Amino acid sequence: MSTNTKYTYLTLLQLSGVDFFLQNEPNKDIYLKTTNKDRNIEIKNIEDAKSLNQLLSFVNKSSYCLLKQKAKNTIFSQGNPESKIMIISDVPNDEEDNVGKLFMGLKGELLDKMLLSINLNRKDVYITNIIPWCTTKNRIPSSDEILQCMPFVQRHIEIVKPAIIILLGEISAKNILSSQLDLDKIRGKWHQYQSINLTNSIPVIATYNPAHLLKSTNDKKKTWDDLKNIKKFIVENEII
Repeated sequence: MSTNTKYTYLTLLQLSGVDFFLQNEPNKDIYLKTTNKDRNIEIKNIEDAKSLNQLLSFVNKSSYCLLKQKAKNTIFSQGNPESKIMIISDVPNDEEDNVGKLFMGLKGELLDKMLLSINLNRKDVYITNIIPWCTTKNRIPSSDEILQCMPFVQRHIEIVKPAIIILLGEISAKNILSSQLDLDKIRGKWHQYQSINLTNSIPVIATYNPAHLLKSTNDKKKTWDDLKNIKKFIVENEII
């Protein structure tokens, strides 16, 4: 990453409210593959997490976000961690918190239909959330709560290193892309996600969350256009 690119990225972080880092220098180590042995390694700092198991262990032991105190489960991820397609959704709801799994009920059924429409299923992708814990009465998380959890999802991306990222919902779109724009103005086009710990930027596209579509059916046409855009990109770049 060039000096100018790093400066631009740091400026975006500052504008989004980030005023500290969890380490002074970028981590240059090669990430380890997830193994059972990883679970026995004590992770004191998030930059020490080299695998998904280690990151999960760190998240479970962390006390950065107060949402964790009231949640029943940590909703970490599901799907194929070796996938080149990473989906980042917004916030778990009460049903997902009770069961401990992502995309349950009607929300999950709609996600499955969305993936099927572009010849994918949950085994073909890797899914996580911008925040791993639900909020009380499914309220929108505060800016502070989101910022407290951003290091988790940023490290998640760095470990998985997907070929593309699909953002489901306005919360994930605004915060992953460090944008103040509404989802309507973010969706429909490809963006680039950059990180100091990633050699290359990652193509990113945002669309509506299935939970939103269950309430606002008028946005389903826009979502279908986004899905066709995603399918075209996947085929042209031979991502599957």
